[in-house]
Amino acid sequence: MKIFNLGKQLMYYGFFGFLATIVDYGLFLLLYYFNVHYLLASLISAIIGSVVNFNLNKKITFKDKSNRIVKQFALYIIGVIIYLGLKTLVLYVLTAVFGINPVVSKLLSFGVVFPFNFLMNKYVIFNEALY
Repeated sequence: MKIFNLGKQLMYYGFFGFLATIVDYGLFLLLYYFNVHYLLASLISAIIGSVVNFNLNKKITFKDKSNRIVKQFALYIIGVIIYLGLKTLVLYVLTAVFGINPVVSKLLSFGVVFPFNFLMNKYVIFNEALY
């Protein structure tokens, strides 16, 4: 049953990650279109996408009904900072070093951070055994 639950969580996490990615990428494109620097646009859009992701995963993926929202959100912010750092580094390297268009680089950066985010959410942020 644990494998089924893990598979279900991964499916939900992937789906909600996809929705958060649409929010993130859509906002990035909008900001970039209005001449916001690509790194700043990426940070803003990633923060908004992360808030969407946190709420969906807390309530649906991990079915967390606890009142530990402050501690969870604090841990989530730490994860987001690491996530933003990784994602921004990938965006910068792909764009500045390899000359890939920022719009494409941003899209590629999502694949790098997905595994990190799932593991952080499952085993740290929404892990009842840690609280």
